[in-house]
Formats: sequence, C-alpha cells, structure tokens
Amino acid sequence: MNFVTHITMADLIFKEVSALYELNRVAFVYGNIMPDVDPRFNKTPHMFDNDFERIMALSEELVAGDFSVKTYSVKLGFLCHYICDFFCLYHSELSKFIQYRKHGIYEIKLHFVLKKMLRFQLFKVDESGFATHQIGGIKQQLMMARKNYVENPKTYENDLIYAIQTSIYACKVITDAMVYRGAIEVYPWETLWNDYI
Repeated sequence: MNFVTHITMADLIFKEVSALYELNRVAFVYGNIMPDVDPRFNKTPHMFDNDFERIMALSEELVAGDFSVKTYSVKLGFLCHYICDFFCLYHSELSKFIQYRKHGIYEIKLHFVLKKMLRFQLFKVDESGFATHQIGGIKQQLMMARKNYVENPKTYENDLIYAIQTSIYACKVITDAMVYRGAIEVYPWETLWNDYI
C-alpha cells in the first residue's frame, strides 16, 4: 500500500481505537508510515512471510512494556502498517511484489477505491463471511484472517476491508491486554467484524 493510503487508513483505525483508548494521533499516523519512510525498514519487502513473527514480537512488547502515550502510539501504528501490508495483493507473494510497475499502479488504484468507499460509506462487512465464534490467541486469529483473505477473491475492496478490520482488531486486543496486563489470548474474533463503521 502506498504512503497516502497508509495515512488514510491510519486515520480510520485511529478513530475507531482512540474512542476506547488514549492515543496520540500524529504519533499513530507516523508509526503507520514509518516503515515506508525510514530506510532501516525497507531492506526486505513488507510481507507476511518476512514480517509476521517480528510483528508478533512487537505485539508482546506492547503488552508488556511501559510506554508513554506517544511512544505506544508510534509502535502501534508501526504494527498496523505491517498488518495492512499483509492484506495487500502485491505484498502477498514476492513474485507479485517485484512487478514494480503493476505493483505501483495497483496501489494507486487501491487508494482511489479507498476514497470511493469512504465517500459513499461502503465499508459494509458481510459478517457471515468473516466472523467466527472461536476464541484464540492473537497470532492464531491473525493467521486465520490471512488464510481467509488468501481464500477469498482478490479485489481492492477485500484488501481494504481485511487490512482495516484486522488492524482494528489487533489494536484492540493488544491495547486491552496492555491496559489490563492480561494475556492476549482471550479476545473474541467476532468483535473484529461487529465493531467497525
């Protein structure tokens, strides 16, 4: 996903999550674009296979750590950036990622679809297609979301819905666990699809 799309999605995710928890908007948005603007994070493509375990380690750090609101917001935004990229067609396989021209065009079109969905309030999720009533750890839930994404039709809308919904879910699970210093194992997956827009 391109820089501008990450900013727009960060705003959507921030509105949802900051209604429940104190976050710093500027820091959260910066965290969402940091992997694209900081050369330290551009050494490998932002892909599920490359970054999933690192993102899981970051989620554990966020739960266990004692951060200022600003630092927490940057780190949570950073995590969201990668989750969003995990649900982008051209970040799904290396063979697609390196098709730079097609990749760039796809991400530009993706941004226009996002703007259209926002303008016409088209973020309607068919809960029957996504919701499960299982409870499991965040790792298992993100892996399940990724599996469902891979098995569904490849559309701009699916990329955006999965990216936004899964990021919101992860933010809520991690922040709930941080606030209560509990395990991040007990957040129902169904909330991912019931709480958004």
